[in-house]
Amino acid sequence: MTNGIEQRAYWVPLKRYRLLAERTLDIACLHFLNGNYEYVSPASEKVLGYHPSELVGKSPFDYIHPDDAAEVEKKTYLALKKAEAPTQSRVKYRYRHKAGHFVWLESYLMPVLDQNEHIVQLQTNTRDLTALIEAQLETEDAYEKLQHIIDGSSDLIAAIDQEFRFIAFNKAYKAFFEHLWGREPQVGGNYVQFFEDAACSLNPSMQAWRRALSGESFVRNVAYRNGEESNHYKIRYNPVNNSKKEIIGATYFITDITGEKVQQQKIEQQQLVLEEGEKIANMASWVWDVETNHIDYSDQLLKVVGLDAGEVSGLSIFEKCLESRVLKADYNKVLFAIERARQQHGEWELEYRIQLPGGGVRWLKNKGGIWLDDQRVLGSTMDITAEKEAVLKVGRLNRRLKKKINELEEKKRELEKTNNYLDNFVHATAHDLRSPIANLNQIMELLFMTYSEEEPIFSQLKSSVERLDRTASGLIEIIDAQRIENNSIKHICFDSCLRMLKEEMAETIAARNACMHAQFDVASICYVAPYLESIMRNLFQNALKYASPQRKPIIQLHTMMEDGYVRLSVQDNGIGINLQEAGNRLFRPFKRFTDQAQGNGIGLHLVKSMVEKNDGKIEVISQPGAGTTFYVYLKPYCIND
Repeated sequence: MTNGIEQRAYWVPLKRYRLLAERTLDIACLHFLNGNYEYVSPASEKVLGYHPSELVGKSPFDYIHPDDAAEVEKKTYLALKKAEAPTQSRVKYRYRHKAGHFVWLESYLMPVLDQNEHIVQLQTNTRDLTALIEAQLETEDAYEKLQHIIDGSSDLIAAIDQEFRFIAFNKAYKAFFEHLWGREPQVGGNYVQFFEDAACSLNPSMQAWRRALSGESFVRNVAYRNGEESNHYKIRYNPVNNSKKEIIGATYFITDITGEKVQQQKIEQQQLVLEEGEKIANMASWVWDVETNHIDYSDQLLKVVGLDAGEVSGLSIFEKCLESRVLKADYNKVLFAIERARQQHGEWELEYRIQLPGGGVRWLKNKGGIWLDDQRVLGSTMDITAEKEAVLKVGRLNRRLKKKINELEEKKRELEKTNNYLDNFVHATAHDLRSPIANLNQIMELLFMTYSEEEPIFSQLKSSVERLDRTASGLIEIIDAQRIENNSIKHICFDSCLRMLKEEMAETIAARNACMHAQFDVASICYVAPYLESIMRNLFQNALKYASPQRKPIIQLHTMMEDGYVRLSVQDNGIGINLQEAGNRLFRPFKRFTDQAQGNGIGLHLVKSMVEKNDGKIEVISQPGAGTTFYVYLKPYCIND
């Protein structure tokens, strides 16, 4: 009816127009050519809060929102542009309500012509759009919020209608789509256009969309190759229904599950490694629910306890072991351990024996204590039969070894007793020989008073007596050295020891005009004092005895740490030693390799014996005519200061 009024307004008398206008719910108005209201229908009071009399003569622009005034003016101009071709214009704008707020209006503008087709008035028909616009704004706001929500998701989200046109999608899907197809998706754009081959209806993606558009919800797992690697995705399809339960479209959510897939593969690999490890270690793992007595276990557990899968059907594997496998001697112990584990929720370890079907016995060890929650505990069962047998075997070997050690200790005591007896015998014999040797020397002196010393027989006799005297003295010295006790261990300064030796041998040093240099990088050592003094004395005496007649004797002493030893080196520039000729005899007692100086041939033997007795070692470097260097490796003692 309104449209009829608008189309034929200029043929209807004003009185009739007003009659019709007052019956419509819209606001019907007539305007002067300057825009001011000439007539306003009563509907203005209901829509705008103004009585018609309050608006007549006023300009609409006094009430129109400033931001909309230009658009209304433009549409009014279009309506009044050509009298010969009247044009209807439509415009939406905000109008200030009498209560102060703005309402949304939509007006249709039409010029009114007289009989000469001159524009004499402007007719407007206006309806209230406030509810519609506000609903539209709320919808747009909700859509914008929804778009923000889905844009914040890392999942790929998209929706299409029944015509395969895009309704919505998020940023993640847009980026994925661009990467896949090389172009941007557009809201309203047809999804099918991207499948250019003739068989697009057979494409798995299209088939999936059709299933969703037919009302089915489902999940697909797909993989896309990315170079040499594959990306895995989970796609969830769901139909979209309107308020009438009609399917108007479908959505899908694509979740990248590549990380989960890789993790799952790792878990599967780890499971294989665990199973292989359990086989190698002959052990198995399990999770025991102490409340329900249910046990989840690996297949290896059946092998470890010697059961078949059919034997434990409907029973706890522990109960089956108790029922038919655990030895009677261990039964109560196992039962008590299980009950205590239930009550205390702590760690436990249990060793027991089971009877195998073939008649053998197997040792098992149960270990638990990693509680997954209040009632489930992780544990393991291991076959320790080989370990137990090894322990028993080691026990038998230990008993045999202990018996052997006791036998050796007894033999050692017997040998020590024999050695002590021999030492005492040799020491006593050597001392007893000193008196006859002294008598022989006196007899020889009396003979030399009567006969010439140059007689061959007297010369040989003198040499034999001297050799016998040296041997007896050497034996006494060796035995005395062996009898030194380790209770004389103390901190000894090398410099103090050297000063003492210089005082002892001052005459010899002066007579030979010897020069000595000492550099003790290790200043002191915890050692048996008599041994260290004897070692340094013998090496020092050797360096002086076997000095070269052609040059001034130079003796150099040096200490340093090496591999846990204090290495004492004594170097001289004497006549040297032919080590190839001397060989292993160098450190044997009563062995001498030159007649340059007197001696009994036991000095180096004593040095080696004392060093080795205290867990040390000795080395020598020498060449004839080039001097000799002895390296003595002394093992320090540890004593409390």
